[in-house]
Amino acid sequence: MRRLLWIMLLVVILVGGQVLAAGDVLRMYTALDTNEAKIYIEAFEKDTGIKVEWVRMSAGEVLTRLRAEAKNPQVSLWFGGPSQEFIAAKELGLLIPYESPVGKPFLKGNLKDPDHIWTGFYFGAIGFASNTEFFDKRNLPYPTSWQDLLRPELRKNISLAYPYTSGTSYTVLATLVQLMGEDKAFAYWAELSKNIHHYNSSGSACVTQAGLGEVALGIAFSHDVIVKGVDKG
Repeated sequence: MRRLLWIMLLVVILVGGQVLAAGDVLRMYTALDTNEAKIYIEAFEKDTGIKVEWVRMSAGEVLTRLRAEAKNPQVSLWFGGPSQEFIAAKELGLLIPYESPVGKPFLKGNLKDPDHIWTGFYFGAIGFASNTEFFDKRNLPYPTSWQDLLRPELRKNISLAYPYTSGTSYTVLATLVQLMGEDKAFAYWAELSKNIHHYNSSGSACVTQAGLGEVALGIAFSHDVIVKGVDKG
């Protein structure tokens, strides 16, 4: 934890060429789940004495906000989210480089940007959050593959986020393109849409909806499935 917190601190030092100290205020956007973000932020504040004022949004929403605020930035740090959005932000010139001496020894290859624009600190795998009551009552097998999601009994019973607002859903789309190729991936998405109950702005919300029985299944990052679904029954 302390190593990750100091990575965060060292990124903060970038802001406007100034070094933040105890009593200063750091303003940031985060695409982490709210409860997860609080863990890092509260520990960081305790460790450094720097107060953090923050807003939680989906990664796609953070990217949109940064583009809108490009000429008048409102925050100094973007903390958390899939690397695809950071790559897009780099291409748009919205981020500045910084090479963390903390991250340098143990982050290799694609775990960080070669130009030091962003630094990774976690891996996330896409998972399916299944409502046990829905499947058990109908004696249906739990979906374990992308093809399983097209089954007719799941019609209008899957929750997924919009790829242009949610880093989670963008990761889903990018995964399908890598697995199937672009044309087949979009053809698959068109079929999958027939089973989508509705599209959310946030990927983690899909887990909550599946848990409440609003849908049979939600597609989200597996760590959100575990924390918001499995750990809470």
